Amino acid sequence: MVKETKLYDLLNVSPDASFAQLKKAYRAAALKFHPDKIAASGESEEKKKEATRVFQEITTAYEILSDEKKRQTYDAYGEAGLKGVPAPGFSDRFQQAESFVDQLFRSSPTSDLDALFDSLAGGRPMGNFQRRMRKGRDILHTTYCTLADFYHGRTMKLSLTKKIKCPECAGRGGTQLVQCSACLGLGTIVNETRMGIVYQRVQTTCHQCNGSGMYIPEEYICGTCHGDRLIDKKVILDVEVPKGVKPGYQVVFENEADEGINIIPGDVVITLQEDKRRPTKNFQRRGNNLITSVTLSLATALCGGLLKIEHLNKRTIKIYVNRGDLANPNTIKVAKGYGMPIYAETDIGETRYGDLIIKFNIEFPKMNELSEVQYNMLSKALNPSYKPRNISSSSSSEDVSVEDFSPLSGSTRTSTTRSATASITGLKDPAEAAEEDSDESDIVYLTDFPGFDAQSREWDAEQQSKRFKSG
Repeated sequence: MVKETKLYDLLNVSPDASFAQLKKAYRAAALKFHPDKIAASGESEEKKKEATRVFQEITTAYEILSDEKKRQTYDAYGEAGLKGVPAPGFSDRFQQAESFVDQLFRSSPTSDLDALFDSLAGGRPMGNFQRRMRKGRDILHTTYCTLADFYHGRTMKLSLTKKIKCPECAGRGGTQLVQCSACLGLGTIVNETRMGIVYQRVQTTCHQCNGSGMYIPEEYICGTCHGDRLIDKKVILDVEVPKGVKPGYQVVFENEADEGINIIPGDVVITLQEDKRRPTKNFQRRGNNLITSVTLSLATALCGGLLKIEHLNKRTIKIYVNRGDLANPNTIKVAKGYGMPIYAETDIGETRYGDLIIKFNIEFPKMNELSEVQYNMLSKALNPSYKPRNISSSSSSEDVSVEDFSPLSGSTRTSTTRSATASITGLKDPAEAAEEDSDESDIVYLTDFPGFDAQSREWDAEQQSKRFKSG
């Protein structure tokens, strides 16, 4: 038994009405007595004022009865029990109610329909249509370019499948919305039990309309998107690779990502990386510089000569090596202005370039490639004090077997020499070398480099080439 029923009477419900019944009654009354609706009907000022008064009263009634604690107080003590009790959020709720009806009566029919579809079908709250839309997610993609692509620049075609609003129904999903019969347009279903003056309510999202309060009847569903409001579309993007940019450079297509309901499309961000699976022959990049290596003969290294390099710019570079330029193996030289183009975000006129760093690898003669006479001539040219040795057989000499020492594997290789004196053409005797280098010198034992054929005693060029490639 309730103290009084005035507030229930304003909403035209019984004192034991459920929360859903209260909400439905409030919506109906708000639509009926909204001042703007009365004004649009051409009624007198007196009736407008009366409608405003009633509208405020039913809003106050709904505010009290929809709050569980206030409803219990009102049922037990009437309006007197509510005296001095503040109604937090009342103005906000009144504004929401007014905004709800505003959307129905103040705008043009076209904007009303669009707003209602966006709000109700998209699950967006009524009364906040004009709030700022958030931006959707970006689409991130990495594409790989060769070093030549970074040098010359190019335009690449990128195929992208993205979501767009259905053009058939303009992203509405259908042509007509109706109130959900399961939740009566509330978007939620409330199950409640009452024990005396205590209510227990469990509120869940309506499964039929997914919480929007509205749904599209089957006969009005769009035949293109089938009610999904979005469809897939394949687009082709032209990805511009400016010459000289470095790996990690990003090309951004603004607002080209997936479209959505009540969102601004995000960006498509393409990150450029160098394709290590397709290395450019003979060239590597270090910042704005290029690195390459050149192999030349010992004769060219000593006497000078002309070398040619096929550059990334598709031109042949001629390099003149002067005598004495390459004093040591693995000498490094720089060719100014023959590196990568230097990328500039703004046009500064003539393109600037980095440097070309060249490493010279000297190829020494292979074993037994030169004759004894050539070795003597080379030794004499490099060492003016050199005198060829003539070793002859005598009673004081004999043939012995000498084994090559391999400290890594412990294996030995046997060869035969005519003299017990360890002598190699063009080199000093070990005894003489030890005597001259005795002051604080270490004796180092050298082993064959991997790729040396122990059985045939010949240099396996093919095997050595494979080792360099794998390393």
